[in-house]
Amino acid sequence: MTLKRPNFLRRWLGEHARVCVAAFGRQWRDPISTLLTAMVIGLTLALPAGLNLLVENLRQAAGGLNQTRTITVFLRDGASEAEGRELAAMLGRRDAFAAAIYTSRDQALKDFRARTDLGPVLDALGSNPLPASITLTPHPLQHASDLGRLAQELRARKDVEQVLLDDAWSQRLSAALAVATRLAQLLAAALALAAVLALGNTVRLDIEARRDEIIVMKLIGAPPGFIRRPFLYAGFWYGVSGGVVATVALFVAMHAMDEPVQQLVALYEGAFSLRGPDARTLAGVLVAGALLGLVGAWLGVARHLGRIEQR
Repeated sequence: MTLKRPNFLRRWLGEHARVCVAAFGRQWRDPISTLLTAMVIGLTLALPAGLNLLVENLRQAAGGLNQTRTITVFLRDGASEAEGRELAAMLGRRDAFAAAIYTSRDQALKDFRARTDLGPVLDALGSNPLPASITLTPHPLQHASDLGRLAQELRARKDVEQVLLDDAWSQRLSAALAVATRLAQLLAAALALAAVLALGNTVRLDIEARRDEIIVMKLIGAPPGFIRRPFLYAGFWYGVSGGVVATVALFVAMHAMDEPVQQLVALYEGAFSLRGPDARTLAGVLVAGALLGLVGAWLGVARHLGRIEQR
């Protein structure tokens, strides 16, 4: 008869699976305490995630307005239509611009008459006072500083009378979104610290409830990792539960905000719909919850198990 060598990896994995399932079952049997802890972690995750989602929606809305971030080049009266079209074609081939549209003086006059009631005033002038122009639409990813440099380059041309760069609103919006993003990061850090402290206190209560069991395990020589393992898995499940709560809160908030946002957009005759959290965001929320749970449990276990050893 030959003895089989024990498979230590299988035993190790089996032990972890047993403790993980046992920790989940223990929390399932105490739903009130589990729900309260999960809500603390869930709100910790939902607030910064919701703010970040709001910023991303604002970026999406600003992307729809990106076509208004244009450079308008007004040509001198001496520039012919052929020269203007040639300049527009040359600018349109540059990587910085997505489109270059030439508008002749006659077309500018027709557009002005169609959009205003000042046609008789123009007729009284006797000649067309409107210049030819080229409207340049930059690529969405084009940086504002690059556009300013391009505008200065165009102003130096002899056939250009004036260059208007309509990007002030874009710079203000970008700065505001950058502030909101940094605020979300600071809020996430502060709330994560609060969640870790709250979870450490929850683990402390679990340790106190199982004090006699821990003392017995120490007396029979159980290693620290064996004693620590159930509490770490408890923290893991608290964190995952908090991630689920945060996910539900995000979808509820999106549903509550959808109708007011649509009414606001309708007032501006726009078309925009709130974009909910994608799979990557949801996965990030769940992973962040699990990490917060593990960190909080680890700190709580390291602190309170040490106290039991000293007594």
